[in-house]
Amino acid sequence: MATMAGRATTLARAVTIATTSLALGAGSHVLAGGPAAPAGVLAVLGSLLLVGALGVSRRRLSARSLVPLVVVAQALVHAVLTWVHQASALAVPAGLSPATSHGAVHGAVTAHLVADAAAVHLGPTMLLAHTAATLVTVAAVLGADRAAARARHWWSGVLVLTRGAVVVPRVAPPRPAATPDMATVSRLARSIARRGPPAASATA
Repeated sequence: MATMAGRATTLARAVTIATTSLALGAGSHVLAGGPAAPAGVLAVLGSLLLVGALGVSRRRLSARSLVPLVVVAQALVHAVLTWVHQASALAVPAGLSPATSHGAVHGAVTAHLVADAAAVHLGPTMLLAHTAATLVTVAAVLGADRAAARARHWWSGVLVLTRGAVVVPRVAPPRPAATPDMATVSRLARSIARRGPPAASATA
């Protein structure tokens, strides 16, 4: 039972770290001017973050163990979202027909990539957004972990009190057999000895 509870706690911590890092990382990326990512990309990112979070979730979380992980998570979210957007920008921009010359297409795509790179570059705004996401993630995860620990402690106390309040019928121990009084036994023995054996009855 204890092992199952420990595994559940580890998984809950890892899920909290992964989901919070992903949500705040992707949100801050968009708020700083970066592009949003498709749901499939977010699912893959969440899986990677979950695997990475399992390593630090086997023991109680602390800022010292959590900050490096969240920093790496924010960097990974930014890099993946930027790469996905730049890869999608390689498609022919809207408004260009297949009959357009190769040079025109190449020039339009290049201009599109330059504009997108400027939009998602790790500038001061993007750096500030991911830094804020890191701090908020660490604070939220640590708060959730401490709240869960208090809840587990409270529930354990409730179980102890509940078990202590159950009335268990108590079976009285068997009473020992009464032992004869040795003084009484001695008096009876002396009385028998003085009287002697009973007299034989006379025969007709």
